[in-house]
This record gives sequence, structure tokens and C-alpha cells, in this order.
Amino acid sequence: MPQLVKFGMPQPSFGEDEYPDSHTPDDASRYELVRDRILEFFARRNVNRVLLMLAVMCGACIVFWVFVIAWAFLGLFLGVENSGHQMYPECIELAASFNQTLGALSIPKPPGAGWGWSRHAPIEVCSLNQLWFNRSVKAFAVLFSYVNFLPIPWRVAIFNHTWLSLRGSEAGMDFYGRPTNELWFNLPKTTRRRIAVLLNVAYIAHFASLTMQLVYQSYVEGQTWPGAFAQNLPFVVSVMCAVAGGVLQSNAEDKLLKERPDLYPPRFGDVVKAAWRKYRAQRSDQKRSRLGFLAVLRDELGAGGSGSRDILSASGLTGVSDAYRQPTQVELPDETGGEAASRGVHSQTGLQVV
Repeated sequence: MPQLVKFGMPQPSFGEDEYPDSHTPDDASRYELVRDRILEFFARRNVNRVLLMLAVMCGACIVFWVFVIAWAFLGLFLGVENSGHQMYPECIELAASFNQTLGALSIPKPPGAGWGWSRHAPIEVCSLNQLWFNRSVKAFAVLFSYVNFLPIPWRVAIFNHTWLSLRGSEAGMDFYGRPTNELWFNLPKTTRRRIAVLLNVAYIAHFASLTMQLVYQSYVEGQTWPGAFAQNLPFVVSVMCAVAGGVLQSNAEDKLLKERPDLYPPRFGDVVKAAWRKYRAQRSDQKRSRLGFLAVLRDELGAGGSGSRDILSASGLTGVSDAYRQPTQVELPDETGGEAASRGVHSQTGLQVV
């Protein structure tokens, strides 16, 4: 039977120290060996801690650039006269020579300039607002590349498994076509195929947008044709595919969670909501002793249990750690006597514990 806890399932690092009897099938291909090694690396707790620390640092940088772009946005789009709204004198003089009037977003455009004129624009930026808006956009593209890069091994693996693998990939089969109770592998195959396509297109489109940000570096190139189109189209595609894939996966998982509550523990968010309702109820009941919300939440999670411990250490940055589980027990035929024997099978890769 699969191991059940009140919330979550143990997520140990996937290594020989914790799974001394796990082994890769003898017929594993070179790709499968490389895939397993990469996923094993990203599933290690120490690696997850480092990745989480780097993510926190990226988050702090993103917060800084949010303030910067908000400051520039006020001057460029809302007409706020901040310290960066003044146009550079050379821009004003050049615009006057072209008989043009500059707005907050404008750059002097040479008369008769045609398609792609911004690649040879006489002036690339005309105010501090324009300068820092452009720098902020570039900074966001670079910083968000971190969270787009980390899940690539997992997304490539699930795409190969659902579309290209010669091993079984129907619901309930892992990467090696072995039975598993892991939530992801029990989603319908058509749903997993769609999710895999959307998530892979998402990061590909992001890095296409990042490439265009580097090709069209200046403010004027990013605000005129073709730079604006080349930068923004893949960005929109990336966001839409990531959101669509996430929603599709969440809805499919919610359906499976409702169908098999005996097998799959509730989501952390659902546990928090239940704890909040319980907390509000006991506060309104004067006969009950009043406990703090954290105490109620800890009770819901199971104080001292593996679920409450692992939710603090697990990371969803790579898409790997929250899918790696303890070996689950499935019934397999015994090679010697033909009777069913209970064996542990690692739910992510299908490596047997014999």
C-alpha cells in the first residue's frame, strides 16, 4: 500500500544513501541514464536549498527593479513630473531640426526614415525615464530566466515520456512504464501531453524573448518596429503558455484528488483554508479554548509528522522535487513462484527497491 500521511508525502533526496537497493533497469538507454542523473541532482535537498537561496536573491532583485520601473512608468505613461521626465537638450534640438514635437515616450525620427530605422537612430534615449524603463525591462528578462531555466530537465523528460518514449506512458505508469501512484503520472495521458507541450513552449518562448532583448538593446529599438514586435510576441506567448499549462495541470490534479482522497493528501492551500475555518469556528465558540492560528494549522498538518516537515523543505522551482517520493508499494509478479510480491517502486523514475 502507498505510504500516507496527513498532509504531503516524504520527499527525501534521491540518492544511493537513502535508496541503497534502487537500480536502473538493465535496458535503460543512454538518454534515460542521463535524464535520471539530472533529475536526481535537482531532487537533492542540499541542491534545493541552494536553488531556493538563489531564488530569494532573484526575488529581492526583482522587487528592486519593480520600484525602478514603477518610477519610470509614472513619468512615461501617467505624465508625472518626476526627476527623470526632463528631455535631454540634444533630443530637443534634434527634434526641432526635424520639425517634431517630443512626447514622454518619443525619440526624434529622421524624416523619410523607413522600416528598421531605429537600428541607426541618431539618439537612442531622450530621458532618464526612458533609460531606466529600458534597463528594467532587460533586468526582468534576465532575472526571470532563472526560474524558466530550472524546470527545463523535468519538462523535457515529461515531453519525451508522453510523446516519444517507447515505454508505457498511460495513466499510472512512470518513466520506465512501471506502476506508480505518483499524482503526475496518474493524470490522463492526453492531459499530460498538452501540459508538456505548453510548458516546453513557455520556456522556449521566454528565451526567444530574452534573445530579442539582447539583439534590440536600446530603448528606441524596443519601442519601434521590428524590435517591439520581436520582443513582445514571444513574451506574451511565454506567459500565456505557462499560465495555460499551470491551470490545466491544477484542474486535472484537483479532479484526481477529489476522486482518490484515500490515496492523495490535500494540497497545502486546502489545509490552510481548513485550518482557518477551524480557527474562526473555535474563536466564535466561547466554550472552547482558543488556540492561535499557527497552533491550529500545525494540528491540521500533523505536528511533528513528515508532512509538516517536508512542506518547509520542498521546492517547486525545478518541478522535480515535489514529484519525487518515497518508494510506493505495488503488486508485482514474483519471478520465482509466480505469486504477487509487494515491492517498492520509486514513483518518479520507477526504480525498484528489491
